[in-house]
Amino acid sequence: MNFIEVLDLTAILAILGFIALFGIVCLAGVWLADNTNFLPDVKTPRLFWLLLLNFLLIAVIYFLAPQQLPVTLYKLSLVTLAGNVGYWIDRAIFPYARPDALMDMGLNPSFNASLIRRAIIVGCAMLAMGLGA
Repeated sequence: MNFIEVLDLTAILAILGFIALFGIVCLAGVWLADNTNFLPDVKTPRLFWLLLLNFLLIAVIYFLAPQQLPVTLYKLSLVTLAGNVGYWIDRAIFPYARPDALMDMGLNPSFNASLIRRAIIVGCAMLAMGLGA
């Protein structure tokens, strides 16, 4: 086992440890909220179980084909970056048609259209990055 393999194993164990710690903290918060009045409004985050399923699938990828884990994380980071870039492209192209500004003015049809517009732009950016453009 060379230095790179030990470094990769250490990084993976650190990531899995962080994920486990996050899960334990969330579950402990839910338990405390149910059993005491100490934290009355603590709930699991939205899509928490989907997040756990994703981490389980990453663990399955690691055990079935560990050489694909860096590729998977690389693609995940690219698609996440593309979503962020798509959001900022929408803000740059339509600076005066932001959804929150339209909602404050009471323009509901324009607000709905701006949300759909933003979703299309972000989705196209993510699709383009995912396809390798």
